[in-house]
Amino acid sequence: MNHLSGHITHIQSQTHLSLVQVLVAQHTLQVLLIDTPQTADYLQTGQNIELLFKETEVLLALAPFSGNISVPNQLPCTVQSITEDTLLSKVLLDFDGYQIVSIITTPALQQMQLALGQQVVAMVKANEIMFAS
Repeated sequence: MNHLSGHITHIQSQTHLSLVQVLVAQHTLQVLLIDTPQTADYLQTGQNIELLFKETEVLLALAPFSGNISVPNQLPCTVQSITEDTLLSKVLLDFDGYQIVSIITTPALQQMQLALGQQVVAMVKANEIMFAS
């Protein structure tokens, strides 16, 4: 499980959903939650929060990525290590001092021709991030 630490900078709620902005290492991430400040006391601007997301939910693109895409969380990273296996491969990334792991298919890894030290963009959909208080 990937772990990032940040603090809540903005909350927009509607009915039972909230779109929460969290500042992590000078980058704003968006998180979609089935909670609101009225139903969850941890949802407060300024609150320190831990973000969690699965390794299989981290998409990779070669940097610089300039395409239009509906994934709001685009994190500039550097490839630290690659563990290639038959079907799946593990890519360890550095994101401003945080380690992020992406599990991608080995054919995708080979097609991208990833290498150590290469700049990539790690992407995570807003609904794939969880909070841990």
